[in-house]
Amino acid sequence: PNPAISDALNSPEGAQAFVDLFNEDPVGVSDELLVAWMKRNPAVVVHANNLDWTNFAKRYNGNLCCAPHQVPGYDTKLQEAYTQALQCVEGGAT
Repeated sequence: PNPAISDALNSPEGAQAFVDLFNEDPVGVSDELLVAWMKRNPAVVVHANNLDWTNFAKRYNGNLCCAPHQVPGYDTKLQEAYTQALQCVEGGAT
């Protein structure tokens, strides 16, 4: 990952560099963080490959993220986002 991400916890300057990077590119930094997290959590990759959004979400946000009181739960939001992205890819949208 970007050194600003790796160094974020090492010093106040590193933390500020991370904040600055995130403010410049929140989506890109979020994507890098997600990929780094997934590399350290291989079970999550299995859940993603199996389209098992409930167990993916539980690993990411904890067991309560998919509780019945969530309307819709985080797992449902992941499923919806995946379906929407798939439709864009299949439809040729960019």
